[in-house]
Amino acid sequence: MDNSILNWTLKIVIYMSAVLSVWKSKNKIVHIILECMYCVVISVLPVLFLSFLIVVINGSESVDIGIVMRLVSFFVVGPLVYFVISNR
Repeated sequence: MDNSILNWTLKIVIYMSAVLSVWKSKNKIVHIILECMYCVVISVLPVLFLSFLIVVINGSESVDIGIVMRLVSFFVVGPLVYFVISNR
């Protein structure tokens, strides 16, 4: 069952990244927004992996996985989006 969940999430990420890479826009603003969305789609699996790893290493049941995922996504997705915006 664990393998099917991983395959399912990988298929979603692959299809979303394919759709976002096909959408080529001539408008600069729309192009930057699409690149930011692409960064979010690409970083979904690393954020999930790092969040679960942090919760497992902590070992405490009082840790809220939602808060951990928000903080990890802030530290992973934030620099990627900043990099896209700063290079335009």
